[in-house]
Amino acid sequence: MPAAQLTPSATAVPQGLAVGEVQTMPAALRQREAANGPLLAVNASRFVTIKLAAHITGLTVRAIEGKIARGVWLEGKHFRRKDGGIFIDIKEYEKWVEKAAG
Repeated sequence: MPAAQLTPSATAVPQGLAVGEVQTMPAALRQREAANGPLLAVNASRFVTIKLAAHITGLTVRAIEGKIARGVWLEGKHFRRKDGGIFIDIKEYEKWVEKAAG
């Protein structure tokens, strides 16, 4: 069975809209979609790899690894080890930022 492909005609109903309801896309987004193909929005999972966490937070991979190595971020709270990888808890990262700013 072939994998499902995202095509302009294969659209999901955006949250907050009823089936059959139309949402107007701004002209700039329509032009961008025409040039680059369909737009795709992705919501990150609560637990993400260090590399993705770096993109989300603006920290470098090295900075994240340093916080883990120095014990600034705690295993089981700020990150988890699973299947040989390290996964950052984005909700706990946000709490850590709020606490540090206060």
